[in-house]
Amino acid sequence: MRVALETAAIVKRKHPDVLFLFIGPMKDDPNVVQKMVRDLELEQHVRFLEAMPYRKMMAHLAHAEIGLALHQKERIYEHVSAGNGRKFFTYMQAGMAIIGPDFGEVGKAVELADCGVLTDTHDPSKVAEEVQKLLSDRETLARYQRNGRRGFETCFNWEQEQEKVKRFFEEVL
Repeated sequence: MRVALETAAIVKRKHPDVLFLFIGPMKDDPNVVQKMVRDLELEQHVRFLEAMPYRKMMAHLAHAEIGLALHQKERIYEHVSAGNGRKFFTYMQAGMAIIGPDFGEVGKAVELADCGVLTDTHDPSKVAEEVQKLLSDRETLARYQRNGRRGFETCFNWEQEQEKVKRFFEEVL
């Protein structure tokens, strides 16, 4: 959460209308988060929404342009990012450009689909730089959004995975 809020503080300087939307349960102490929001003067630039049904969440994401998947390295798991990769595919389904980690396996879908950029997700200045580049380059942003949606529809969805499993069992049995 710290990286996301510090990123928002940097981005709002060049893009004063930016809004960072957080959906779902907060793992950080809410009092600490609210203090950061106040200290960074982000009251007009962040919204926190509770977990909600998938369709309602997708309705919110339909208005978003960029999805941040700020996975953090775990000391023990240097080649895998913390958390799972579902967020990437949800962002792709919503037609959002993605900014994700430059380590681990979960960002490979972003590279394969050419739907965003991978960066050092531990460094708010690097994340903010990528957000600002995309907000300033509408053509690249739109390309990443289209590519992500296309990648989800053609490759990264449960129906495609179901077919792979079905073919596997047909070959084995």
